[in-house]
Amino acid sequence: FGACVVLSGCRQSTGPNLAALSPATLAARSGDPWPQNAQRAPRLTTRVSSTENTALSGSDIPLVLSVTNHEYRAVTLYFASGCHLLHEVRDSSGVRVSPSWGCTDFPTSLTLGPGETQESAHTWRAARYDYHLGAYVPLPAGRYEVRAFLAGRDRYESQPFALWLTGE
Repeated sequence: FGACVVLSGCRQSTGPNLAALSPATLAARSGDPWPQNAQRAPRLTTRVSSTENTALSGSDIPLVLSVTNHEYRAVTLYFASGCHLLHEVRDSSGVRVSPSWGCTDFPTSLTLGPGETQESAHTWRAARYDYHLGAYVPLPAGRYEVRAFLAGRDRYESQPFALWLTGE
């Protein structure tokens, strides 16, 4: 038998919105039972990597996000939206510099077999959008940290991946 975990998702916004659906609501929508006797969260880890350790500010940086199931049984994760595995970037002061996510409003699920790892390719533009200019403005040169996480109340946040942005 597999484990079942309900995670809330994210929605299109100017800031994070982690409004969760109740387990009963998600179970009713998904048709799968919510385990009322669940004893602990499953052993999962997330990871972020890139082919770039140093990149030009303003450039598009490829990221590979992954989630691994360390259980001996399958784990099904339920999300309140289409967002599953996401990333965020923070500057050396800890300020988030990556944009918010826009996700579908439909509940979805992700099943990981025993020991299975699923990867997802993402791209992060090392810039912020300036609405007055109507253009992207490169971020200042310096050290940034990228983390992968699962959308929802149990984030399973990864260890940081250090990335250096240069001005030239």
